[in-house]
Amino acid sequence: MKFLYGDLCVYLSIEANEMIEHWIDIANGEVSGFGIVEEIEGGFLVSKVFLPEQSCSGANTEVEPEALAKLLMGLEESGLEPSKLKFWFHSHGDMEVFWSGTDRQTIEGISSEDYFISLVANKRGDYRVRVDIFRPARLVLD
Repeated sequence: MKFLYGDLCVYLSIEANEMIEHWIDIANGEVSGFGIVEEIEGGFLVSKVFLPEQSCSGANTEVEPEALAKLLMGLEESGLEPSKLKFWFHSHGDMEVFWSGTDRQTIEGISSEDYFISLVANKRGDYRVRVDIFRPARLVLD
């Protein structure tokens, strides 16, 4: 899947897209996860996605810090660079896709040196993607 922002593109690998769609489809409510981002010519590729242990409800999903730490350690043990974990996805179940106040707080709380990519989707297959650039200047491409 491909998302355009002028000349900047965000791509999801086929595997990542299929996994996200599957997890959203089988979830009773919301679900969230993270992914590895590769910088490519003209943009970014989300190459792999991961589903950490989390608490989910019809209107919320929460990944505990311990589950995120376990994911980061697993990446390192697998030979993947934890610093490339620059993608967060979550679903809004059957609701519209939009950036809720909680979503915006989560994105603002992410510690990234340069950029972070976020995606919100629903069970109907609607997507919304944003790229938050933190340096050299704060910029949001939605």
